[in-house]
Amino acid sequence: MRNPKLIIAGALAIAGAGTITTAAAAPTPTGTEHFSLINIQTSGPTPLHYSAIATGAFTAGGTAILDLRAGTGTLRFQDGSIRLLTKHSPTKTTGNLKTCLEKDTQSGTYTIVSGTGVYKGISGSGKYTDKATFVGATVNGKCSNDTTADAIQIILTAIGPVSLP
Repeated sequence: MRNPKLIIAGALAIAGAGTITTAAAAPTPTGTEHFSLINIQTSGPTPLHYSAIATGAFTAGGTAILDLRAGTGTLRFQDGSIRLLTKHSPTKTTGNLKTCLEKDTQSGTYTIVSGTGVYKGISGSGKYTDKATFVGATVNGKCSNDTTADAIQIILTAIGPVSLP
């Protein structure tokens, strides 16, 4: 009989040869930053919670809590957090009652107001686009008047210059 511990250790050693390290590189003092946030919760807390990835002047993965109505948000990464303020345009909505599909698009601006950890002293601003797709609940083959959705996908992308002291 084979020793399961040796098999697992050998597989990890082989897999480890091609793995990517998850340690974040130190932020560059200035550059353009791209933020990608994704939310799929069909119900739950407001403000919304997102998975967040930042690439550009720095690369980091973490979470975000945004309340676009209130104009506030926080990005939380392993090495620190970034707090921001947002302003948005009116939401554009399209839909199809036959398929219970709704699509909302909103754009706006953000301003970084503070940071902690390696992001202490960060500043910057930019533009964002927020695209939400909702598939509504159906009852007897027709769209329900219920406000809950069967599925939601919200994708927010933002880009702008950042600088660190």
